[in-house]
Amino acid sequence: VKASYKTGVEMEALSCVSAALLTVWDMTKYLEKDETGNYPETSIFDIHVERKVKVHA
Repeated sequence: VKASYKTGVEMEALSCVSAALLTVWDMTKYLEKDETGNYPETSIFDIHVERKVKVHA
């Protein structure tokens, strides 16, 4: 995410990434569903801000 705001946009970026991953999972979960109705291999983890650069104007 690239932005020029006085406050950070980390939460918005993390929310968007999470929503995108959950959407992909929802569209593909039928491929993994087992006989008990569970998804034994699917997981979403390690979503984090990789780098934040503050540029002073």
